[in-house]
Amino acid sequence: CPDCGSDVPVTVLLDTEYGPFPNPNPDYKMPVPELSDVVEVAAGYEHAIALRSWGDVFFWGSSGFYPFTHTYARVPNGVDPVDIAHIAAGGFHDLLLGSNGVVHAWGQNGYGQIGNGLTGIVDAPGVTVLNNIAAIAAGKYHSVALDKSGRIWTWGLNDQGQLGDGTTAPRHTPVATKWNRILAIAAGDRYTMGLRADGSIVTFGQLSGPRPKKADKALDLINQLIP
Repeated sequence: CPDCGSDVPVTVLLDTEYGPFPNPNPDYKMPVPELSDVVEVAAGYEHAIALRSWGDVFFWGSSGFYPFTHTYARVPNGVDPVDIAHIAAGGFHDLLLGSNGVVHAWGQNGYGQIGNGLTGIVDAPGVTVLNNIAAIAAGKYHSVALDKSGRIWTWGLNDQGQLGDGTTAPRHTPVATKWNRILAIAAGDRYTMGLRADGSIVTFGQLSGPRPKKADKALDLINQLIP
């Protein structure tokens, strides 16, 4: 309901090429008109999504399958909107986490990143991927979930070992990794990270920039704890 929350507009940092509302100044900030009561935002490769307090999810930019838009558009509703608690944006796909712990996914699916066992595009978030989940994250072509017991689940592209299953084979459905006792997760282009209670970091995949502490190679396949 539009009257349920405070009127807090979204502010967008534009990149001049993709919207919403292009501006020649790359550092220009402006509110998204009429998009208020936003509680969470996420940015993909060339698109962004926002979650409002009553469960609506909005999209803008270019996903490669939604019509290109310089303004925002409501994502087709494939799940009960009041059940949506968190969102995550991958390169060209997105994840929703319901307050009941159920994960839904939609978007491009060439590497199985939707997790439905197929590789065709899913154009609305109606696919139920996992349940009993506490957190979600999305890389460019892979997806990550943290279940309520602290175990990491992954699916999608795995060419750099970013799924953490000890292989480089893609996974079209979620697989449980050996990594448990995890408190939080994050995903980059082709890598995945998890934070443990003792402050150590689980990381696997390809890191193309500076690495945490004692990691001495810029590009390699890793599947280890970095102390």
